[in-house]
Amino acid sequence: MSQASARAVHPASVSKIPTTLALLRKLGPDHRFETRFLARGPIRAGAVEGPLVVRANGDPYFVDENALLVARALRDLGVRKVDGDLRVEGKLLFDWKA
Repeated sequence: MSQASARAVHPASVSKIPTTLALLRKLGPDHRFETRFLARGPIRAGAVEGPLVVRANGDPYFVDENALLVARALRDLGVRKVDGDLRVEGKLLFDWKA
């Protein structure tokens, strides 16, 4: 039993090869994507006094679960609130689609 077996489709794994090759050629094998979080003010009494800045660069590996890990790390550092804005600099892509 199959579904739409006569329909031509791009095999997902195979179609990722040209994209990966192009990125390797452009960025090189040592390139690492980074998403950085910075407090633009001091942390006092469990509060970041000022904005919390996310410096994003289109990291395809930064997914929803990573944002939750960042929130947990902030909590573990004693941060309970941010008395400022959440600013995103660059491209932050959650659940991106090719």
